[in-house]
Amino acid sequence: MPCSITRLYLLRHAKAAAARPGERDKQRELDPTGREEAAFIGDEMRQAGWTPDALVSSSATRCRQTSDIVLAGLSDNVALDVADILYEGSLDTYLTVLASRPETSVMLVGHNPTMEELFERLAGSEETHRHFPSGYPTAGLAVLDRTGVGEWQVTAVVTP
Repeated sequence: MPCSITRLYLLRHAKAAAARPGERDKQRELDPTGREEAAFIGDEMRQAGWTPDALVSSSATRCRQTSDIVLAGLSDNVALDVADILYEGSLDTYLTVLASRPETSVMLVGHNPTMEELFERLAGSEETHRHFPSGYPTAGLAVLDRTGVGEWQVTAVVTP
């Protein structure tokens, strides 16, 4: 992933409610547990002093709501971009989005299975199985730091 990013925050959206009759998947909102999960992640980020330069979110309602809740506790200087391409994006799509970012610190709010695939690509399968033995959970946050060209280290993993 050739880019200027040296710190990456990977956040899967928080828990969403089941679709209501006639509601499309993309429109699903966070349920009460999801709102609590997102607030928890925002609090953990604030306490750790983690503030990305930019947050790039899928256009799905649950991702935008997760982003808004997390950002509420962080600096007003975080640029927020909504990327429709992330909604059904593949691993290559996520990598392309990240490669296009000029910032050094970026948070990506997206979906599984792509979020887990991205984590595994950057951190390796051993780290993936160690941190997420049952899969990448809702509101799971991984913080990765670049240690060299194409090399990433898991700095922290936070789950509600």
